[in-house]
Amino acid sequence: SKYPYFVTHVIQQLVDEYGEDVVRRGGLKVFTTLDPDVQAAAEKILEEKVKSFPSYTQVNNGALVMLSVENAEIIAMVGGVDFKKNQYNNATQAKRAAGSQFKPFVYLTGFRKGIITPESMISDKPVSFNTGYSIWHPHNWDGRYMGPMTIRKALTLSRNTPTVQIGMKVGIDEVIQTARLAGIESPIDRNFSSLLGSSGIPPIEVATAFSTFARNGVYMKPTVIRRVEN
Repeated sequence: SKYPYFVTHVIQQLVDEYGEDVVRRGGLKVFTTLDPDVQAAAEKILEEKVKSFPSYTQVNNGALVMLSVENAEIIAMVGGVDFKKNQYNNATQAKRAAGSQFKPFVYLTGFRKGIITPESMISDKPVSFNTGYSIWHPHNWDGRYMGPMTIRKALTLSRNTPTVQIGMKVGIDEVIQTARLAGIESPIDRNFSSLLGSSGIPPIEVATAFSTFARNGVYMKPTVIRRVEN
């Protein structure tokens, strides 16, 4: 009851692995990956962050996942600000548009295919593409275009049009494959806007995929259970 979002996720994992009857009958001793100090800090950080938003934004919930890069153990998980009011776990269930968090998968695909390097040049310029139904004109978030720059700078500054240009060269299917290799399991729409993060991805999958980057490309499935004894 002290860490309800984390514990309910653990219970669900146990049910998936051993079945409802085994788990509910009792007698299992479950050793989890939770770090109580980190969990307490995570809960406080999320609560303070949500409270900091002005009322007009209508932001009243959020999620936070922390995992160890070394072994993919989830050391803290906060699925919302008040479990009593809302048992929906935003950390594992809420699929929100990934936005610019998705761009690294596009660039990584270019690296995988040998099409670009961090020092390759690309132009941040107006572009348009025929979707088969209409003409798509992706824009930068600030409405400006900065001209020629390195791939490294384009990603650092999160420029949209260079990202789309790379994505169109490698193809959306290859980008989806890169995301899958990194640890994204949620469905990703096969449309152009997915290159800019229009598909919904829960925080736990984002954290997993970025930990794959931190391991220089080695994927490890995240876990909340160290061992179970009967």
